Amino acid sequence: MSAGERSTTMLDGVRALVARRRAVLMSLMFGGLLGGGMRLLVGDQYTATAAFIVSTGRTSATSQSLSDLAAQYGLAVPGTEGGSSAQFFSGLVLTREVLERVLRTACSTLSDSTCLLDYFRGRGSSRMEERALRRLRRALDLDVDVRTGILRLGVHLRDPKLAAEGANAFVRQLGVYSSEVRQEQGHAKRVFFDSRLEEVHDRLQTAELALRDFYIKNRQWASSPVLTYKEGLLRRQAALASELYLSLSRAVETARMEEVNTTPTITIVDEAIPPMQADGWSGAWIGIGALLGLIGTITWILFVEWLKLLAADGSDEAKYLLDFRARLWNRVKLRGGH
Repeated sequence: MSAGERSTTMLDGVRALVARRRAVLMSLMFGGLLGGGMRLLVGDQYTATAAFIVSTGRTSATSQSLSDLAAQYGLAVPGTEGGSSAQFFSGLVLTREVLERVLRTACSTLSDSTCLLDYFRGRGSSRMEERALRRLRRALDLDVDVRTGILRLGVHLRDPKLAAEGANAFVRQLGVYSSEVRQEQGHAKRVFFDSRLEEVHDRLQTAELALRDFYIKNRQWASSPVLTYKEGLLRRQAALASELYLSLSRAVETARMEEVNTTPTITIVDEAIPPMQADGWSGAWIGIGALLGLIGTITWILFVEWLKLLAADGSDEAKYLLDFRARLWNRVKLRGGH
């Protein structure tokens, strides 16, 4: 196709759009009305946001040495920083355990006491509860400020009071669940170190008895190079067992404190309050509907003009489609007349 033919084709398309300007305007209005209807059907959306900071207690040298000590015996002991980081909580908020707790505990202060599980129509079969979990996950928005360590958690719902209660429930359940996880970790460490402590205590007693018996049987050991070497070996074994026993004793006490530690792992910066205004994008439905209607109408007009050009060149398929369009339009006008 030459440049002149392309220019002619474009001019034909523009003329067709101008000739059908009423249809274009009607499609614009119809699309806007359809978008407005969809907005009324979906309803306004409100976003309630809560902000909190994670308590990032530093790992002490003793705790680090105990973790290394446990790793030597094949036990993976989670560090305190990993379980208190912002990244950890951003992943924890999407877990099934936390989502289920929020669904069952977040209720608005309205007279009907609507809960999130009722709002998402999740009561009944397990399939309905799964759908409620998916909808709650989609309604959740989490933003992590790496520089300040502040996490902002937002919930998008049509009920502003329920949205605020949902955001606050997320923060509460995150704190409760993370404390439970920390206590479970402390219990696992205490059980492990308790069992190792008994074993090392027996080893320490054996080493100390061996050193005592050596001193009793060899009062002049300092004058013998062989006995001096043996005395040093026994003394080092007893010292190593004593150091290991003291480390494990401190580990048991630390694990016991973690097992009963109820200190909150998060600090609330801002509680979520019911928003007074709906989200700004709620009114975009009208614009989106009008735009889609306009694009659809222009595409259809240009498509029809393209078919006419093909029919003028002798295309049977284009003639058939144009004839089918004409018959369909006549049938619609006949029914509209009746």
